[in-house]
Amino acid sequence: MNQFCIKYGFPTLKTYNALQFLDRQGIISLSQEFSEKITLQFIIPSKEVIRYMSLNPQDEEIILTILRTYPGIYELQTAFNIQLIAKKSNHSEEEIITLLRRLKEKEIVEYQTKNNDATLIFNEIRDDERTINRVAKYLENQNNLKKEQFKSVLQYVQEKKTCKSRLILNYFGENTIADCGSCSYCITKKVKKEEDNGLSYEILTLLKSEDLNSREIQFKTKKTTDEIIFALQQLLEMNKIAIKSNNKYTLLS
Repeated sequence: MNQFCIKYGFPTLKTYNALQFLDRQGIISLSQEFSEKITLQFIIPSKEVIRYMSLNPQDEEIILTILRTYPGIYELQTAFNIQLIAKKSNHSEEEIITLLRRLKEKEIVEYQTKNNDATLIFNEIRDDERTINRVAKYLENQNNLKKEQFKSVLQYVQEKKTCKSRLILNYFGENTIADCGSCSYCITKKVKKEEDNGLSYEILTLLKSEDLNSREIQFKTKKTTDEIIFALQQLLEMNKIAIKSNNKYTLLS
């Protein structure tokens, strides 16, 4: 089957993604060759080039690099790699382009540029019945997969009560009940635990001096009711304290 290619630009990201899909299905061949082709030739004798460099020493390093890299550049138009010259001469690409334009204005070089766009080759007849309709179901499946992947990303970002590593492992089919201890969720939980331990220590220190009820403990620690109740429950379960008949907490020896 004959093939032909056309030049085009990408008006939207949606168009570009559609072309990539057709490329993966073998309907077209998409060659992404976005670049600028440059050809260069010195059109004055080498003696005059040397004279120019002596009068313009700021340009000497770039010009010498070009001459050393392309020895035949006096005889014919030569394909010019601006990235290579920039690296060899320790100058930016912008500086080199500025110099080439200046040399062209002074009729020292012949300098031409040509934009090289992407190439699109049709591998099959452009017939919806034989091409597009045939792969439509794969496109629908791919779109559904993209939606599910997007939902999974949103769930990962918005989930605040589960270890992030567990979420990732579960997504790839690996079930685990152990938290990783290093993700944002685990770190937050660890900080909370340290804060709770600090409050427990503060309560134990207060009870060394006197027995206190929960309101008195809250007043002295400046913590919320929920934080005080949680810390007291932990200390009771650990048998660090006991509650007396007058609802005051006391240390256990």
